[in-house]
Parts: sequence; structure tokens; C-alpha cells
Amino acid sequence: MRLGLTVVLLGSLVLRWLTVGQAQVAERERFTLIAILVCAAMALSAIGLNRRVDVHRVAWLQLAMDCAAITAVTLLTKGASSVFGGLYVLSVVGSAYLVDGRGSLLVAAVYATILGMMGAWQGWEFVNLGTPERLPGLISDVSLRVMGFFLAALLAGKLTERLRAAEEQLDRQASRTYALEQDLSQVVGALRSGIVLIDNTGRLRSANPMALDLFPALADRPAAEVIAGWEDQLEGAWETVQRGEDDRARHLLLSRSPMEDGGSVLTIEDVSRLRRMEQEVRQQERLSAVGRFAASIAHEVRNPLTALSGAVQMMEVAPEDQPLREIVLDEVARIERLITDLLESARPQAPQLQPTDLGAIIVAVVTAMGADPRVAGRVSLETQLKAVPPLLADPDQLRQVIWNLLSNAAQSMTEGGVVQVRLGVEGEGVTIMVRDEGVGIAEADLARIFDPFFTKRTGGTGLGLAVVDRIVRAHGGQIRVRSRLQQGTTFAIWLPLHPNPPTAPTEDQDAPR
Repeated sequence: MRLGLTVVLLGSLVLRWLTVGQAQVAERERFTLIAILVCAAMALSAIGLNRRVDVHRVAWLQLAMDCAAITAVTLLTKGASSVFGGLYVLSVVGSAYLVDGRGSLLVAAVYATILGMMGAWQGWEFVNLGTPERLPGLISDVSLRVMGFFLAALLAGKLTERLRAAEEQLDRQASRTYALEQDLSQVVGALRSGIVLIDNTGRLRSANPMALDLFPALADRPAAEVIAGWEDQLEGAWETVQRGEDDRARHLLLSRSPMEDGGSVLTIEDVSRLRRMEQEVRQQERLSAVGRFAASIAHEVRNPLTALSGAVQMMEVAPEDQPLREIVLDEVARIERLITDLLESARPQAPQLQPTDLGAIIVAVVTAMGADPRVAGRVSLETQLKAVPPLLADPDQLRQVIWNLLSNAAQSMTEGGVVQVRLGVEGEGVTIMVRDEGVGIAEADLARIFDPFFTKRTGGTGLGLAVVDRIVRAHGGQIRVRSRLQQGTTFAIWLPLHPNPPTAPTEDQDAPR
């Protein structure tokens, strides 16, 4: 606005300078001097703004220089009737932006006073020259300009206030948007899951570091060439296995969702640990069964061995048979040591307590279970997880508990159904509830479902719930079950937030469930 006002003023001066005759050389020189002064004032103003000065004072100084320059040009060109008097209006409009609405009204009042004084002086000259008939036109011209000053000040002030309010709101919105973008970028970047945006041509639009770590080739190649099953899975979830740099198999759970513009959102979850956990659980069940069987056999063998050892020691043998007796006693002792070692290995280990996010464990296990081909499409897993404080527990053992309960629930629903998992706070602990819509458990069998090797399912080992019960008790918790035939089963587990130092329960330890 300052530059525009200066260009108009200097352009008008140049035009005026070109139209004056030789007899008006002095007037031309005055116009030239005014032009030089205006340029010098603009230069000083620009230099001042580049320094640490009070911008508000600089604005008022610029308005004062405008007033002086416009007044000088107006006095040189017909005074109050000069066409350059319209520059006052531009200055009033500019003042609304440079200062504020009230300031523009003050500037309009000053300009109205100056123009009124010019009009009074010029009217006095008309009277002295004997041309009073020109007074009405002069009065009308001055009045209209004065009204224009105040009208321009009011309108420009209102518009400036709205403009500044809009700018402030836009700045606040931009700040919030920027902060939100930064927060979202940090959250997405910190996720341990990969998030990828693919455009409608199949090329990468954006991705977080985890996704690029899992699929670095996405930066240069289409998704169909990098991700197995991309073209076959237009929507939904699937699992794939890829080999890492260390040649280890990495199980990835992928989920693709379409966007309105034809692109897709791809989420990637590394479930390798859960798959290994699943394999370890199956192996542990088998080993536990073998261990329990071996422990049972060892217990039955130990008593006859004790009797055999005592009998051999009491036997009277000839001296030549004494070496054979020693051999028998040594072998009996060796078998006794083997049985002791076998019993020690069959005992469960005490939980390794550490701060544990139980909600995250449930989400991870539900995600892995939902991707299991034996469950996907047949069983629906629903979660209602409330925020709970971290509890001291063994995360690996709790994963095993959740996995066993969900696995049993899914296997009990031969025709499919819904499994609900809930997490909440109860007293000084947390509660986990797993409810299925399966065949249920007969009332007569409820008392035995936690016994090892007890099962009604064909092909089952009867160790899953026994392991669950043993782990829950080792954490100082309790487990309850409610079931009806053909109506489903509900397991409720309560775990304390701060359990007592754990001890590994022995096979014959008994505790309330």
C-alpha cells in the first residue's frame, strides 16, 4: 500500500511537471523537490523498518510524511479544489491498515481539518477577487471530500478489523494444524506397526519408518512387485512370510483398506514373535504332557527302586559276588539321580515379574489369533478394553494364558460365533473375561477342567487350562468359570496389580481357583 501510494503520487507529479510551461519553471522545481523529498522519506522509512524500532511509531511517522507531501502537492495545484486532494482518501485507507480503525478516524479528522482550512482560505480569495458565485461549488466539493474521508475511515477500519481477526484465526488454526501434524508425525513414526499410503497407480505416497524398514523396495517399485498378495487382496487382511537379511522367517500381518481417491491404506504388523509363541505353546503343551507322564512314571518307579536298593543292601552274598552287588547298588543310585533330575525339570518355573501392559498383550494376541487360518472367517473376536494401570507380571506367561483361553473358546464353537474379550479394573487388581458361544461345559465336569490331561475334545491334551490355572495362581490371582451346555462359557481371571514374590507351584500344590 505504501508503494502504491508513492507511485501514484510521483506519477502525478511527473505528469504535472511535463504539462507546465517555461513560465512556470519555479513551480516545476517545487514539484521536483517534493518528489525528491518523498523518495528520501520512503528510503528512510525502509531503513527504519530493517532495524529494531517501534513499528507503531514508524507507521505514524509515515502518515505524517504522507500528510505533508499530499498537502504540499494540493497547495501547489488549486488548493482545496485540486484533483490531488483525492490522495487523502488513499492515505486514510492506508492508515486503517498501518494503525487501526480509531487511528484512521483520527487521520480522517486531521485531513478534514487541513482541507477545511484550505477551503476557507480559498473561499476568502474568491470573495476578495469578486467571484463569490464560486463559493457554493467549493463548499460542496470540500464537504463531499470530508464525508469521503470519514466514510473511507469507517469502511477501511471495519474491513481491517475483520481482516486482522481472520488473520489471527488463520494463524491460530495454522499453529494448531502444524502442532497436530507434528504430533501425528511423531505418533506414526513411533508406531511399531507399518503404515503405508499407496496412490491409485500403485506407487508409494508416504510411509512411516517401520513400513520402509519392512519393505524398503516400496520407495522405488510398485506395491504389487514388492508385497505378496497385493493384487489378490483388494480389501481385508492376510498374512505373508518374508526372509530378512539374517535369513530368518518374518511373519507379517497385512491389512488393506481402500481410499476415496482410489488409493489404499496398508497397515503392517510383525507377528513373528506371536507365531513363535504359538509354536512354543504347542511345543510346551507336548513337552508338558511328556513331562507329566514321565514324572508320573518316575514317581511310580522310585518306590520299587528304594525297595530294591534296600533289599540288595540287606542280602548276604558270597565274597566273589560282592562286585556284582556293588554294580547293582551303583546302577540303582544312578537311576535315582535320573529320576530326581526328571522331576526337577517337570516342575514349572516361577514368573519373572516386570511392569506389563496387559491391554497391549490382549490386542497382540487377538490380532494374531484373528489371522490364524483356523479361526479367520469362522470366529469373530471382539474386545472391550478399558484403560488399566501396568501390573507386575510375567508378560510371556500372560500371553500364554490369553492364547490358551482364546484357542479353547474358538475350538469350542464348531459352527463359528463370537468370542468377547473384556479388560477392566476390580479392586486392587485387573479382571480379564473371555466369553464364547460354544458348546459349553457340563456342570459335572466344571470341577475337573483344570486337572491335567482332562479333556472332552477329541485330539486335546487336557493341558491348556491346567497351564492357565497354574500361571494365574503363580501370579497370586484367581480364575472363575461359568458355563451352560449349548450356551457358551465365560472365564474370569483376576490378577493383583502388585503380587507377592512368586514361587513356582509344585504339581501337588493346591490353592483356591
